Amino acid sequence: MAAERRANGGAAGPAVPPRAAPWEQVFRRTEVPLFVEDIARARASIREVAAAVGTDGLRGWLDAHPDFIGRIIAEVQVIDVNDAAVRLNAAASREELLVSLDKLVLPESLPAFKDLICMLAGDARLYEGQSCYRALDGREYHTLNRADIPASDDPDQLLVIATVEITDLKATEQALVESEERYRVLVETAKDVILRHDLAGRITFLNRAGRELLGRDESDLATLTAQELLTERALPAALDRAAARRRGEDGVLLYETEYRHKGGRIVPVEVSSTLLPAALGGTGEPQVLLVARDISIRRRLQAEQDRLAGRLRDAHKNESLGVLAGGIAHDFNNLLVTILGNAEMLRADVGDGAGAPNIDAIIGAGRQAAELCRQMVAYAGTAPTEAGPGDLSEIIGGTRGLLAATVSGGAHLGFELDADLPAVAVEAARFRQAVLNLVTNANEALGTEGGEIVVRTGMRDPSGAEPA
Repeated sequence: MAAERRANGGAAGPAVPPRAAPWEQVFRRTEVPLFVEDIARARASIREVAAAVGTDGLRGWLDAHPDFIGRIIAEVQVIDVNDAAVRLNAAASREELLVSLDKLVLPESLPAFKDLICMLAGDARLYEGQSCYRALDGREYHTLNRADIPASDDPDQLLVIATVEITDLKATEQALVESEERYRVLVETAKDVILRHDLAGRITFLNRAGRELLGRDESDLATLTAQELLTERALPAALDRAAARRRGEDGVLLYETEYRHKGGRIVPVEVSSTLLPAALGGTGEPQVLLVARDISIRRRLQAEQDRLAGRLRDAHKNESLGVLAGGIAHDFNNLLVTILGNAEMLRADVGDGAGAPNIDAIIGAGRQAAELCRQMVAYAGTAPTEAGPGDLSEIIGGTRGLLAATVSGGAHLGFELDADLPAVAVEAARFRQAVLNLVTNANEALGTEGGEIVVRTGMRDPSGAEPA
């Protein structure tokens, strides 16, 4: 090839000398596209720059002078191609391809030739790389290239490049990159925690939502295991699940557990867990994939709902007790009317006789029972609502026993009642019920921890000043 090129004064022509006809036949008919390129001028230009900046500094110099790569490609002359190369480039004849290399190479692929330029500046003998070309019909295609680099002192600076089209492979790779990017964005922007770990518990991935929820960063994940993210209470069940995974149980597990934030706060979550086979694990071994959702708000709402439901049940119970107490008080009061009426008539007949003290005891007990009935009616909220003058301290004092009965747990009920209050217009029954409700609410607010409830009466100027 070189002998005939030199005989023609360096012009493009048949690359295989006549005496090599069998080799030329192999060259023409092989199914691998082959390009024979004259790199003498290009190599001389490269050596000139390398002599000035040094071989080690050439790559950095190329980064600063990208136009030089295009100039070098333009100095590479294609002097022969085989039939497969003609078909690859949609050429009508091989002569259409005997041009400078820059006529075929896409400009955006020029940086890919940086490795080849650095090799030509040194003593490398084998080139492998990828590039992108435009065929004569406008189609763009990608190739994987391989060539033996001639020695720097070889008089025939010819580069025979064998190419394999990898356009479909590059398209598949690009689709895979785009798909991975879509899934990466999806995983990183998901509101749920996505965690992956191996069968030993070593964490191999935790998305942004997980890092934020647990207060962790990438440096933490390098030293922590999935079990160390859990609370002590959640650890035994987690170890049982890990043992099941190591036995090969690959079903989907749904459960609730508790993580511990880096600051110590407990984070309840519901989890969907599945076992990824080695082919999908991303590390060559099976992986456990967890998708977890923070249920802290749900648990708080459930606790509040349970509390409200409990209060509603208590209210219904109290209402029922009130109705029952009112009915009993009404019936019992009717009996007391008869008892007290007859006792007082008997007392009038006896006068100061021997039975008078006993009758007085009956009348006193009956009046005490009547007072209890009155308090039960107040509890039931069915007492008459007429307003009249009354002493608030006296009204509250008369319900001490009923108020004390509403206090449970560790709460203590105390009274600080002013004995010198003036009379005010008050519906006594409703006032008693209001005080009873206040004490009941205070008792519920204290809960099981207990505390002190104080019922206090006194006088205060509405302006906030103490009375004179």
